[in-house]
This record gives sequence, structure tokens and C-alpha cells, in this order.
Amino acid sequence: MEMDTAFHMFAVAFALIFAISIASAQVPMPVTVYGNVTYANGTRVPDGWNVTLINTDTGESWSTTTKEGSGIPPIYNYEIVGTAYGTQNFTVEARDATGAYYGSKSFTASGFETKIVDITVYAPPPAVPLLTLPATILLAILLSMLVILLIIRGKVKR
Repeated sequence: MEMDTAFHMFAVAFALIFAISIASAQVPMPVTVYGNVTYANGTRVPDGWNVTLINTDTGESWSTTTKEGSGIPPIYNYEIVGTAYGTQNFTVEARDATGAYYGSKSFTASGFETKIVDITVYAPPPAVPLLTLPATILLAILLSMLVILLIIRGKVKR
């Protein structure tokens, strides 16, 4: 009889520990994000641009592409669903296939939350030439003066 009681106490204790561990485990909940990807002038980007939702707390990511919205306004050109364990930090990134345009926006969301995140994309700034035209002209003049000086000193034959 004592063996049965000890077994039952062990089984009840094990069941309680198991139930507590399951109750404390966090289950990922969906986070839905809608929005528009636009150029700086407000024009929507064409279909096919890459949009990535990143849970920056876990490193998980989900991807979709832009597409022309339809239906009753408001109309968005992307929709993506990720997951959150409680309240977490996210970033949405958008870029064209060539990587010439890029934009991102960060936000915080919890499970079962819907967010509207509009992203503006920008082209990278144009490359700055190493030497501008006036500097190039100045450099050419200095090199010419050096050659003339070397000719005068007899170091360079004509």
C-alpha cells in the first residue's frame, strides 16, 4: 500500500511540474504587417520589390514581394505575417531587385497585433569623384611646372 501511495505522489508531482513547464513556455503568436512601399515623392514602387520582416530579437525573418493592391481603401502594396513571443522588436526592409533603392522602418509588436508600416525607399547618394574638375586642372598645372623645372635643371632630356 505504501508503494502505491508513493507512486501516486510521484505521478502527481511529475504532472504538476510538467503542467507548470508547459504553461510557462511561450508560444509564438502571429504579427501581421501591412503597408506601402513608396519612393520619396510618394509614388508606389512597382510590383516585385522584396519586402522582409525581421524579428530583431530572435533573428527570424519572413519575405514577400510588393504587388498592386485591390479592394476597398485603404489599399496596401504588401502584407507579411511573422511571429512574436510576447512583445518584440521588428524591422521591415524593402529593396528593388538590383539593390539600387532601399528603405526600412523599425517597430515593436505583440502577438495577434496588426501593424501598418509604410516604407520610403531611397537611392544611394551619387558617388563623389575623387578629384573635382578644378582640382584636376590644378594638378595638371603643378605636374607641368614640375616637368618644366626638371627640364631647366637638365634632369629630363627634350
